[in-house]
Amino acid sequence: NRHPRKTEIQKAVSLLNSIEPEHKALLKELADYQKELQPVIAKREAARQAGIKEAQAKLDSYKKEIAPREKKLDDERNARISKAEKTLKDYEAKLDEKYTAWLSNPTGKTLWNTLEPTKLESKIGTTLTKEKDGIVFSSGKNGKDIFAITTETSLNKITGIRLEALTDKRLPKNGPGRAPGDGNFVLTELEVFWATKDKPDEGKKLKLANAKADFSQGNYAVATAIDGKLAPNNNGWAVAPQLGKPHTASFEIAQAPKHKGPILLVFVMKQEFSGNNWQLGKFRWSVTDSTKPLNFGHPGNISSLLAIAPDKRNDKQKKELKDYFRKQDSELQKYNKALAETKKPRPADPKLKEHEGAISRANAPLKEDPKLTALKRATDLSTKQLTNKRLYGAQDIAWALINNPAFLFNH
Repeated sequence: NRHPRKTEIQKAVSLLNSIEPEHKALLKELADYQKELQPVIAKREAARQAGIKEAQAKLDSYKKEIAPREKKLDDERNARISKAEKTLKDYEAKLDEKYTAWLSNPTGKTLWNTLEPTKLESKIGTTLTKEKDGIVFSSGKNGKDIFAITTETSLNKITGIRLEALTDKRLPKNGPGRAPGDGNFVLTELEVFWATKDKPDEGKKLKLANAKADFSQGNYAVATAIDGKLAPNNNGWAVAPQLGKPHTASFEIAQAPKHKGPILLVFVMKQEFSGNNWQLGKFRWSVTDSTKPLNFGHPGNISSLLAIAPDKRNDKQKKELKDYFRKQDSELQKYNKALAETKKPRPADPKLKEHEGAISRANAPLKEDPKLTALKRATDLSTKQLTNKRLYGAQDIAWALINNPAFLFNH
């Protein structure tokens, strides 16, 4: 009773005692207003239903109007689909025979044999790691360098070599090079030596010719990688702007090594670009004894499967070969694409879309009266307060206490 804010506390206690009567008054106000709104809401709902009915009638009328045209267009589309499906089915029936013929002579493509590295060397100490399927991965130190990749082959009458520049998420921008900005590389000069296994240090240089690549960067044609020059710029093989994808280069051997039995092949990869960090990041070497002129042939895994005797291939290998053949068959791809095109949905009629939009808008629920929304919210809050009068009363009393001058001055 001696508290300076006695009046405020009494008001808080009075408010605590008035919660229930005020709640009842609020409920009555809400009920009265809802009753008052009933005819207004009924009128608005009737107008809404009339709008829906009118929009639906217009849509039905327009659908009826265009039905003959739509049927004709649908029939034409279905006919095109049936024709495309029949063409594909007829071609598929001949595909097994075509596949069998392909296995005996895989489209005349050069058959490449993947080489497994036996020794990996870097002039500056770059880490060269041998991975599966003959792949070499470069990591660690990056800069002007010379890689020496030693391999072994039993092929006689070697006619060419192939370099695959491969992508990898571990490389900048997916590679295939190690250039920090874009994943490019520059193979400035390539030299290949061969030696017998009993005299590995007596390597003889092979003459390379007719360099080809699936893509060469401007001023960095693959042919300049075997021209004998070590210029720091505008020389060697590079592939910008086609980065983040694998690339292939092949080189014919002018004169095959004259030796019966296994030999060693050493690939000397000189990377002397002035940019300093343009090493090749992931790559693989293959060799062939196919008749010239050479082409890039099949991927290494397919070449390996084709080299296996047909009766020695397991079901998984057979499926891999057949899947590859189907993907490479241009006629099959053409018929599949034609069928996919015919199955695309027809463009929607603009006026039909307009009528359907009108139906959607007409079906939108009525917006609630703002005052009714406010009363409902107030009622909900009041209901919550009523469930714990002591808590809300204590909060009001505390608020009155902490806002008096004496409390603020002392605390």
